[in-house]
Amino acid sequence: MTTIVASYIIMPNDATPKERLWMSESDNITRWTHNPSIYIYEGDYNNQDDIVKSLTDSLSRILVHYYPLAGRLSWIRGGRLELECNAKGALFLEAESTKTLAEYGDFSPNEPINELIPILDYTQPLEEIPLLAVQLTKFQGGREGLAIGTSISHPLADGYAAISFFNSWAKLCRGESLDPHEISPFLDRTILQSPNPRSSPLFDHPEFKLPPLILGKSDSIDEKSKETTVALLRLTSEQVQKLKKRANNESLEKGFRPYSRYEVIVAHIWRSMSKARKHDDHQEGVVRILVDIRKRIDPPLPSNYFGNAVFPTVTPKCFTREIITNPINYAAHMIREAIARITNEYIRSQLDFLSGQEKSIRLVPNVNNTHSNNAPFYGNPNCYPVSWMSMPVYGLDFGWGKPVYFGPGSVGPDGKIYIFPSSQGDGSIVILICLQTAHLQLFNKKKTRSTPNNYFGNAVFPTVTPKCHTREIISNPVNYATYMIREGIDRLTNEYTRSQLNFIWGKEKIDSLRHVRNVNDERSKNAPFYRNPNIHAVSWMSMPVYGADFGWGKPVYFGPGSIAFDGKIYGIQASKGMALSLY
Repeated sequence: MTTIVASYIIMPNDATPKERLWMSESDNITRWTHNPSIYIYEGDYNNQDDIVKSLTDSLSRILVHYYPLAGRLSWIRGGRLELECNAKGALFLEAESTKTLAEYGDFSPNEPINELIPILDYTQPLEEIPLLAVQLTKFQGGREGLAIGTSISHPLADGYAAISFFNSWAKLCRGESLDPHEISPFLDRTILQSPNPRSSPLFDHPEFKLPPLILGKSDSIDEKSKETTVALLRLTSEQVQKLKKRANNESLEKGFRPYSRYEVIVAHIWRSMSKARKHDDHQEGVVRILVDIRKRIDPPLPSNYFGNAVFPTVTPKCFTREIITNPINYAAHMIREAIARITNEYIRSQLDFLSGQEKSIRLVPNVNNTHSNNAPFYGNPNCYPVSWMSMPVYGLDFGWGKPVYFGPGSVGPDGKIYIFPSSQGDGSIVILICLQTAHLQLFNKKKTRSTPNNYFGNAVFPTVTPKCHTREIISNPVNYATYMIREGIDRLTNEYTRSQLNFIWGKEKIDSLRHVRNVNDERSKNAPFYRNPNIHAVSWMSMPVYGADFGWGKPVYFGPGSIAFDGKIYGIQASKGMALSLY
């Protein structure tokens, strides 16, 4: 249980400008609510009574430089927002939790985590809602660690700007001086004002149109109403490199620029989501991507620009079958194509398009308010990844060390994904994903504990392809048969494997279930028979089969001692080169 023990309004500790600031188009198309984040610190802080004073004093000092955060928003004509810099202050909450860190699990956004993040009352007039709120929570009096939950107004700052602010605040708190660009953040948003308001845009802008719907549906109401679940996944540095290697090995054209971590990770997630959602082959979908324009616009924005400098783009519409059956580089190429669209000319055209909208606020995706009733929905069959991979998200060191965990305080709705580095600093990646609960069970194949690498026993489970007519296999291109094989393999999720085990345990006699083929044993006379017209493939291609070196060198040949019956196939790496031996 978490209890708020004190509440403070923190104002700038020096005079700040009293002015109204124009909000850019990119500010106005964000949701007008707050972006919550959470930072977790391990250690014993029970005897550090000055923590609250250190945090609040340094916050009042940093607000002198970032004074818009002490102001308030208001609605003006056309559903636009305006920022009034009035020094009304930021909200700071002090809280106590009776729980231990372990009771919060992996800190992925869920109901228990909500108590660690400042809650704002959106029933108040907009002019009364603080633009910045911070909550310090001590676990068991600080003996179990601390949490700092933050909520920062999205129209005021994108992820990069917000993290820059928080890291500058932490720098002041630990007694260091600010750099010149931190003392004077660039606050003039008119730098992103269209020079020709209401002029015709140069390009078509699919990113501001409604994305694909589920086949046969005329709206997304049903999809919005379905239960969703958030899961936390991790990719090791080795897994990321393997994905990059796969994508780049499949793209061997001369002069090809290798796919980035971001491109291959999003491609991998897109393909996995497409499989889990079990769409019709001809279901269309897109990926919505936010691109930082600070260095893409001409002239470039100042590096210390404080505002929203991310613009949306979408991939070309793709059929589910295209995403699933093609190699990963196909999806990666679609993502690259979407990002490459964001040139200086395209950004200027976006600004022209948005300035010409009578109520541009309706272009905000996924906001539950009256100003966005017709907002695009990027849930099923689409997705919406947000990347913080290159941001210094673990820089929030207030003087007691860096956080052991950082992440968003909420992830939603369906299709929303956050990708950010882990706290280990080893190149591993954390992924938070919101999916419909039914889809997540298929997507999240490896959430449960894996079998140990040194497990000694039988850890292979059978699967079969869908039944296929001979004509289908022969007359279609090879990728048809490949797709059938992949479908058979993809069936073996954690849930399916558990179901196999339960099925076997439920049998009084398991003789007929043995996948032993043609064994001269009365007990296996009813075993499945995979001769003509079927085949039974066994792969040893990834096994170190030539490692049996007893001191006189490696073998020049390795192979099975017998092959039991018609239709049995072994795929084994040859002793030289990459050739395969098929039996």
